[in-house]
Amino acid sequence: MADIPAAEEAIRHAQVDLEMALAALADTPPDADVIYTARTDTRPEPKPDPLPLGAAPFTFRDPIFGTTIIRVTDERTAGGTSIRSASNAHVAVWNADSSRFYGMKASGGAQFFRFDGARRRTSVDPVDVDRAAGWKGPKGLDPIDVKSYVEPSFSFDDPNLVICGGGENHRCVYSVDLRDATPTLLCNLDLAYDWLAARGDTYLNALVTAHGAWVVAFGGAGQDLHECVHYQRADGTWLGHSFLEWEPQGASQWEVHIHSVALDQSGRYVLVYTTAPDIQQGKPKVIVWDTQRDSTPNDPAAFTPLDQNAHHVSGHDTQGYGISVNQDTSAGQYDGLQWTKRTLANPTVGANVLPQTLQPPQVYVEDHSNWRNGRADNQPPYFSFTWRHDTSPTPWRAWDDEIIGVKPDGSAVYRFLHHQAIGGDQEFWDQALGHLAPNGRRGSFSSNWGKRLLEQRQDLFVFLPA
Repeated sequence: MADIPAAEEAIRHAQVDLEMALAALADTPPDADVIYTARTDTRPEPKPDPLPLGAAPFTFRDPIFGTTIIRVTDERTAGGTSIRSASNAHVAVWNADSSRFYGMKASGGAQFFRFDGARRRTSVDPVDVDRAAGWKGPKGLDPIDVKSYVEPSFSFDDPNLVICGGGENHRCVYSVDLRDATPTLLCNLDLAYDWLAARGDTYLNALVTAHGAWVVAFGGAGQDLHECVHYQRADGTWLGHSFLEWEPQGASQWEVHIHSVALDQSGRYVLVYTTAPDIQQGKPKVIVWDTQRDSTPNDPAAFTPLDQNAHHVSGHDTQGYGISVNQDTSAGQYDGLQWTKRTLANPTVGANVLPQTLQPPQVYVEDHSNWRNGRADNQPPYFSFTWRHDTSPTPWRAWDDEIIGVKPDGSAVYRFLHHQAIGGDQEFWDQALGHLAPNGRRGSFSSNWGKRLLEQRQDLFVFLPA
């Protein structure tokens, strides 16, 4: 007798797959070149007053650059909580076929959305990934256990899967199938590391995916208290290191705590970011871990430390395939909107991305960059979400408080829109935080919209770079 429930489940999966595939195919195939026609001039552009916004989903255009923007959330979404772009620029906020994305709820946990490529519309995804992975809230309601959650990261290889933390112990990693909220345990860190459970209330931090791999920091009771990194491949094989306690292979020779971790998109290189106290003591700011070289015991090239001079900004960087770009100036006077590009096989050597730095030089400007739209040839632009350390509308130069796309060879900087987020010095979530979809034709960001939203909340937006 046929297994009727299994057949019905397979049919439901097929229907969801077909629906999402048709929406994705409404775009040009993801592997085709994306040609942007946006402005590439360097004329200072005064930031206009934020436009009045309609109820979500509300579509409008940036008044200066003309880019289409969709307001995804408002005070009626997810019970009225603020919804923001993920704080970690290294996680995959968009899925592999650019049809789903998520934001983080101020009340705790993630809210998932769908993007219809044919109609250019967003809609709330009913799947509750957090509770599928075991996060809990009072009587199943928000807020979830915000002390222990970690921002999820989509699989690079399967558009239906998202990788997330969870479990009763707060130290498990799952994949969740978004077609039916089915969780699959990928790793229980308490079983992989038999000393971990005895430490008591610890949790995961900075869970990041790439092609065929994921990585997570753990071991402490809060950010900047972690000391261990677990790297796992799709086949289940894994490598783990402590960067504080002694190890024969030397990963902990620098004795540092961990602020965050990242992966290059190939899944080979792990970047381990240390904490401010470590850096002040002269310890490495970033440690590049070559997992392929780590297969050979005691290979000195498996770990390469980068100090403050070699990697100016901790975590404000983005990875392509075997290369990394960070906010820094390799030659000439430092500028907040110049970037250094380096190969991860030889990360101590870097060069300016832009052939000419904007004038006059400015220090008090930062960015969060994202390269989820990258390819193996590292040709597409990485996207920079810039923000100034003031709230003046008077422009210093081009690119102030803008979302821009920077060609990694420095040949062009595309200008897409003013994100209208202000006040990042007072509140982290008021910084410009954003993420690109793999096909390079859409991205998401959060903004307080000039602090004109209800109760100065942040909302999530999608933009369509052209």
